[in-house]
Amino acid sequence: MTSLGQKVLLVEGDSDERFFLGLLEYLQLKDKINIAKPPGSGGKPSALKFLDTLLKRLYQKEGITHLGMVIDADYPQYGEGYKKSLNDIHNIIKKHQYNELDGLSPGLSFSHNNGFMPFGLWIMPDNYSDGMFEDWVEKCIKDVDRYPLLEHAKVVIKGLPEVRFKEIQRTKAEISTWMAWQEKPGEGLHKIIPRKFIDLNCVPFINLIEWIKRIYSINY
Repeated sequence: MTSLGQKVLLVEGDSDERFFLGLLEYLQLKDKINIAKPPGSGGKPSALKFLDTLLKRLYQKEGITHLGMVIDADYPQYGEGYKKSLNDIHNIIKKHQYNELDGLSPGLSFSHNNGFMPFGLWIMPDNYSDGMFEDWVEKCIKDVDRYPLLEHAKVVIKGLPEVRFKEIQRTKAEISTWMAWQEKPGEGLHKIIPRKFIDLNCVPFINLIEWIKRIYSINY
């Protein structure tokens, strides 16, 4: 397996990878933290399986020293949700001698019995609610864009004569519609930071940055 570097952030797939590459560039950390995604088409099950592989590499001292993961909580009515996601992660990491949550915040982390760096976990959107990355984005949208663009996007989605997406994807559809009404329609969510479509001083954004700095021992 190709070397990933010492500090690794595992994400679910391509769109998450592009967003976090943009975030690390904004933080001037692209040369310090490496983004990893599961092989193939990605997705939550694949990411969880890949997590086990990365933990083995960390435990066997094969180059990785710091490891974090970002996944969506999703929703209980579809067999997922925050509680299940946290439980699934814990079932994996406890095999590698990681303890219960260490109680630090923002974000989640688990200490290790043998002194390895804590494993970091961020469950979108906010580490206690059901939902996904788009819910985090919605919390960060500037008021000038929220009213009327985002609210109008919600009205449009609600009024569709035919809904072809699953209810679990409603927020994703709303945010995608909002993005389609920006200056350059068709850009992905990885552009929300360089285009400053979100409030870079909002609490969810600052919390995510603080978690990254803590998990990867970044001091500046």
